[in-house]
Amino acid sequence: MTFENKLDHIKEFFKEKNPNKKFNDNMRKILSKLKDKTLKLEVQLENEKDEIKRKNISLMLKVISKQQKKGEKLIQEREKYSYSFKKQNLIAKPELSPRVLLG
Repeated sequence: MTFENKLDHIKEFFKEKNPNKKFNDNMRKILSKLKDKTLKLEVQLENEKDEIKRKNISLMLKVISKQQKKGEKLIQEREKYSYSFKKQNLIAKPELSPRVLLG
């Protein structure tokens, strides 16, 4: 009984991990940081009175929004083609019956 419990505990270390999960987690962290930076820049843009600085801040906001869209698109593509997705959608081959010869 204890041997089986130890085997169940050790099995977790040998299971294949999904490489896309780690990528997606890291990408989500980056996107959250970009979102925080966007909020700070928007506040700074509201308070800024110098026109040149306002243009720079608005340009930075545009760049950040494009980066966020690109990151979200990458996450969606990785989730679409992830290992677990392919594993769940296996198609079972139909079993064919032997030919019936008519005599």
